[in-house]
Amino acid sequence: MITKLHKVVAVTSASINAPYIQEAVGTVIHLGDVVNGGTYVVDTYEGIEVGDLLTVFYQSCIDEWKAFYVVSASDMGRPIIFMLPAEAFVLGAASARYMITSRVGNVVQSPVAKYEVRR
Repeated sequence: MITKLHKVVAVTSASINAPYIQEAVGTVIHLGDVVNGGTYVVDTYEGIEVGDLLTVFYQSCIDEWKAFYVVSASDMGRPIIFMLPAEAFVLGAASARYMITSRVGNVVQSPVAKYEVRR
């Protein structure tokens, strides 16, 4: 069997928002607010389609956390929620971003959300 390869063009789109950590206050995440983990939110985006693959990333100053999610019909028009474990949050700089890969292989990257994790 031969599978056709598609050109990958990774672009950042103005029509999608950066993800956010729901427990953050502005750009600050307080450890006391994420003792049971954190809520990583990807807002619905222009052009969302069933079958889109979301790859979400959370980068702390020591580790990177990653998850994959395939968009379903029930996701249309609502945020997609991921849970980060408490150990993902360590003191220092952190960032969150995601990529959308369409069924035909087009890739769009979100803006990066930057945070500071504090006591």
